[in-house]
This record gives sequence, structure tokens and C-alpha cells, in this order.
Amino acid sequence: MRASDRLTSSAVCLVAPDHGLDRQLEKILAASGQGSASKPVLEINPTHALVTALAAKGEAEAGLREDAVHLLFDEAKILDGERPADPRAFSERLARVLGRALG
Repeated sequence: MRASDRLTSSAVCLVAPDHGLDRQLEKILAASGQGSASKPVLEINPTHALVTALAAKGEAEAGLREDAVHLLFDEAKILDGERPADPRAFSERLARVLGRALG
């Protein structure tokens, strides 16, 4: 995980590690059996409204913060063309956060 200096409108994204292949090229090679995918790096936009709001939450909001962090990571995976590792947990977290937001 690292802070991003290039993200502007997104809160998070997955990128190739330094000195690694492009994420899409790596996926193509791995799918054809010509390589293995390295672990992507999660880049975080430290100035994004969601990130700053999460950082401001206190310990009383630890459950909400944990759900939101997992949702942001799953968002980065979806934007990268992947599915969340655990779709049921993703759905449950999303429902909790939405329920909280809607009162």
C-alpha cells in the first residue's frame, strides 16, 4: 500500500509493483501460462473525501471504518477487472454501510 500522487477522482486503485509488468499484460501472460501474476500495490488517494473522512473517524467507529476499508479494497479490485475475493462478505459490508448511511 502506498499514497498516490497521481489519483485525482478515485479513492484507490491497484497498480503494478515498481519494476513490474503492466497489470493487464501480466494478467494476459498469467492466463496463457507464460508467467505468474505478482501482487498488486494498493494506491490510496490521501486527499480523497472518503479517505479523509475515514481517517477522521474515532475508535467508536472502528466497525464502520473496517467495513469501509474492505469495501475500498474490493472497489480497487473491481476497477482492475477482478471480483471481490468473498462476494458474500462484500455484499454484507455494503449492506451495513448503506444501512448506517440511510439511518
